[in-house]
Amino acid sequence: MPSYLGLDQKQLIASINDGLALLESYSPGPVCQSHIDDLRTPDAATGVSRLGAITAATDDVALAKAVRGSGINWVFSRMNDVLQFHAEHNTGGTGTAVYQSLAGWNATGAAMTMEYNAVDEECDIWLALARAELVEMTEENAVKLTEYANEVSKDSKSVTTAIGAMAKLINGAQGNASEQALKDVYLSLSLHERHITTTVLHALTVQDKEPVDVTPAIGRYGVVIDDLTQKKVNWTDASIKAIRNDVEKVLGPFYETDEVNMTGIGMVTNDRTAPDLGIVFMSSRRAAQAVADAMPGHTVKSDNGNVLPPAAAPQPPKPGFSL
Repeated sequence: MPSYLGLDQKQLIASINDGLALLESYSPGPVCQSHIDDLRTPDAATGVSRLGAITAATDDVALAKAVRGSGINWVFSRMNDVLQFHAEHNTGGTGTAVYQSLAGWNATGAAMTMEYNAVDEECDIWLALARAELVEMTEENAVKLTEYANEVSKDSKSVTTAIGAMAKLINGAQGNASEQALKDVYLSLSLHERHITTTVLHALTVQDKEPVDVTPAIGRYGVVIDDLTQKKVNWTDASIKAIRNDVEKVLGPFYETDEVNMTGIGMVTNDRTAPDLGIVFMSSRRAAQAVADAMPGHTVKSDNGNVLPPAAAPQPPKPGFSL
């Protein structure tokens, strides 16, 4: 059975369906729903929907191509904040597990444009109202609200406006204000004021919660180059280019299965005081292990400093009789 970033095809399809079901059960609105519906709409030429193409894929490369072509990562990534809300509050008793599954194959990690579109606005409105409903306007929270807002922005006018809006949203959500009245409060804000509002309400709703634990499919790894770390050569040296070419050669096939998204030269480990330097790449664990196996004369590390030992070479048969 084909697999994609650590999940077999059946598990991948289940993860997608669970994510879409969560979004539809607590739908942010018609704009988001229209993008979900598009995933299920059969193509006029082939009669196969974009989700159907994922089901029909017969090998790893075809499955990766179908996932890329479906736009499912765009949907989950654009609606990531809503999915994260469900994870933080374990909506329906499944929100956390669904989000962890999606993050596990990088469903919520697609590159996004910097535009603020209709999906973003609809999600932000839904989140503002959902979070406001969870916050009690206690004296302690009122103080924190002001403190957090001033940490988010130094624009005093925008901060004052956002604080007033948050008070209306929280009191209205706890009272009898209509959903439309609460939406109008949020829509009256500028984009910067909305940013302050959503950021502060998020902070207030998770202040007593542990972060949701996720294991991403793509991590940062690197081939450590001692001469570069010790400043015996610089990054333009021919020897560095040769090692990078070797790394790229190993990683080449993994681009087709979405297991690599960049290579470069820089800090391999997170220790900024004394980092290991070398050829850095973002990849799946499987692709990183392939580099370690193909380059046993070099040390391959993850960003937290863990070494990926190369697979043991096959041992020659011992001398003597064999039956």
